[in-house]
Amino acid sequence: IKEASERICKCLKGDFAPFLPHLLPGLFKALKLEVDDAAAKPGADDDDDEFITVTTGEGKLVKVRTSKFEELQQAVQTLATYCTTMEGAFFDYVPQTAEALLPLLSATDDVSMLCDEARSTAFQTWASLIKCARTGAKDRSQPPTLAGELLRTFLQRICAAMQQDTDPDSLRDAADGI
Repeated sequence: IKEASERICKCLKGDFAPFLPHLLPGLFKALKLEVDDAAAKPGADDDDDEFITVTTGEGKLVKVRTSKFEELQQAVQTLATYCTTMEGAFFDYVPQTAEALLPLLSATDDVSMLCDEARSTAFQTWASLIKCARTGAKDRSQPPTLAGELLRTFLQRICAAMQQDTDPDSLRDAADGI
């Protein structure tokens, strides 16, 4: 479904917007590092999946299936495709998308080590969100206040994370996002 929706989005561009209310909730759910329902169901397809206990950006300990990190990466990539392809037409979904991506931006310790690629893509997606907000506001003849707010939030989170981070690759990804 991910690849098909991305291809359709690339073909329809801004006209893809009516499909977003049906697709985004699933993507936002995939961005959350919470205990999966499959953990409680014996006999689920992923019985051989390993579980890892990690600390979320909010400081909460959660047990996560290792395949969840791949889902997370795919969800961020799909959001990036929607943002870059639709630009101003994605404007109405920028606040919810930013809220869903925010925990990835401020993730530290275990989470950042396990999903570096997703964080890197999230940094680039956030930049695309700023562009969507600016373009969408311009198309609607509104002031670009949302774009400025997104930029301030990004800089606050990234600068704070960069002060604590020592991994050069992670620092490079954060700088690329800026």
